[in-house]
Amino acid sequence: MRRNSKILAMFLVLIMLGGMFLSACGQKPAPPADTAPAAAPSEEPDSKAAVAETEGTEAIDTSQEVKLVMYLLGERTPDFDDTVTVFNETEDPAFLTAVEKLQDWKNRGFWSKSAVVNTQNNKESFAAGKSAAALMNINNAKSEYTNNTLAHPEWDIRVVDAQGDVPAIVQSYLANGMCIFSKSKNPERALMALDLLRNDEELHDLFSYGIEGEHYIDLGNGKIELTENNSNYPYDTNGNWGIRNDKYWKSVEGGIPNYDKLYDKWIKTAQAGEFAAFTFNNESVKNQVAAMNDIYNTNIKLLYLGFTDDPQKDIKATQEKLKAAGADEVYSEMTRQAKEWKDSLQE
Repeated sequence: MRRNSKILAMFLVLIMLGGMFLSACGQKPAPPADTAPAAAPSEEPDSKAAVAETEGTEAIDTSQEVKLVMYLLGERTPDFDDTVTVFNETEDPAFLTAVEKLQDWKNRGFWSKSAVVNTQNNKESFAAGKSAAALMNINNAKSEYTNNTLAHPEWDIRVVDAQGDVPAIVQSYLANGMCIFSKSKNPERALMALDLLRNDEELHDLFSYGIEGEHYIDLGNGKIELTENNSNYPYDTNGNWGIRNDKYWKSVEGGIPNYDKLYDKWIKTAQAGEFAAFTFNNESVKNQVAAMNDIYNTNIKLLYLGFTDDPQKDIKATQEKLKAAGADEVYSEMTRQAKEWKDSLQE
């Protein structure tokens, strides 16, 4: 990649209340519109939701462990319908459509042939100018937008909704939870420390933004300006998600221009999934779950990256492997627990 040129940069951001998509227009022309990620259409008419076919571009992110993914569907009626249906994502017809699109993108060189063994995460790859897109949540996107804009003022970085008109999903309250180790010798002291970091404004700001006057300048009205020394303590990158307090939170002056528009949309359209508070206990089928996760880390990971010559055939082969690994037992146990959980809501 030429260092003296702008790159087409895109952040795909899936978050608790919606999605965002960051794009930057570069000197190289974008591919035709039909190559834009179907899951991340831009709401802005002038933003190009497409990946630059740049030589040397690495995969967005394949280093993170692929977790066991299943769909858990239920239906509630005034008479309380206890219907629960559990099935694997590969059984959804939309999965085949998605894999076919990914195969097309892979064949067109949208990511490296070595993507499957890439160990650099999406934020690092994007910041290094090696990838054209990054997938993350909204809070990470705010800090990444700010930090990359400061580091590369020549990049025209934009943020758009990655989910289009699909309603955002409100996650469980545990989504941003911080836990205390069960064997902690002083759990009450650990909780007191977390309480201070979250509810003492001075400590909260120090932990989240660094030292006032050195790493940032407080402009008032919930806005801050980052200093030249901010790179020594980058904004919102201290793993502070678990203690973030909206009452004290400050955004960077000159941050994501359309953030309020996006956030207002998510707030108005967000939906709560019926099973958001359900937690599956896999103790009785942990061996089957482990075997299924191995398949996700191999076969399905390849499908996610479009490494297939025959999507339909490879998806069927993967389903057979999942079944042999004990998937039906896992689905049955999850169905049983989900029904019990729904029944408990009547009590």
